[in-house]
Amino acid sequence: MLNICFVSTEVAPYSKTGGLGDVTEGLPEELAKMGHTVCTVAPRFDQYKDAWDTGILEQVKYGKEATKVRYFHSYKKGVDRIWVDHHVYLSKTPLVNKKLYGPKAAVDYIDNSERFSMLAQAALAVPLVVPLGPDGIKGKMGENTIFVCNDWHTALLPLYLKEYYQSSGTFLKAKTVLLLHNIAFQGRFPMSKFEALNLPEKYLPDLSFNTQFAPPPLDEKTTKPITAPEPMQMLNWLKAGFLNCDQALTVSPNFAKEVTSKTSGWV
Repeated sequence: MLNICFVSTEVAPYSKTGGLGDVTEGLPEELAKMGHTVCTVAPRFDQYKDAWDTGILEQVKYGKEATKVRYFHSYKKGVDRIWVDHHVYLSKTPLVNKKLYGPKAAVDYIDNSERFSMLAQAALAVPLVVPLGPDGIKGKMGENTIFVCNDWHTALLPLYLKEYYQSSGTFLKAKTVLLLHNIAFQGRFPMSKFEALNLPEKYLPDLSFNTQFAPPPLDEKTTKPITAPEPMQMLNWLKAGFLNCDQALTVSPNFAKEVTSKTSGWV
């Protein structure tokens, strides 16, 4: 049997803006029925009534600032739901699921890079520090864990695993899976945000990505292409996740064909 840790920004019915939350609710439950040890790790966006404070603290980085997160714990249908408690999650989104990523549609919180970098760091510590099961009776998941990262928000987890754990002899048997639900959102940030990720420069090529522009239309008078803006280099978390995970998956075979086709704009 396997130890499987899903890391996601959404887990229905606690937090949900779309299908991501539904998958991270139902799939772990089905895997638990098969006998696997399964947990989910997500931000504590609200004061969930069934989540109790474990009292366990872990030091992580929020940008360049050292800070501590606290873990809350729910146990339902054989799945441990672990919640990462920090004011950058809870203060932005009390009682409002639709404001997980920004104050309104198509507007991101200015610190999303720091918020979700911190989530990946906090999630990596869970198998080592948080006891599972009712009242923690199952003990800790341990180093032999499969981390299932979901979409761009958690795509940096494989990089942190390699750099801060496996390089020093921890989690040597751990594996990472990047599960893609929606390729439209890729975690693109200005290059200036790289320093806040607390990763060495060797990962910069994996994170760097030139934005793509459609071919410029022809000017009818001159029959020459209109000058298009130059591609802009940005950070792309999803690209880095694909390059550093052990296995990349999609939620369906059809979606896998769509995102790997030459017309997708991705490959």
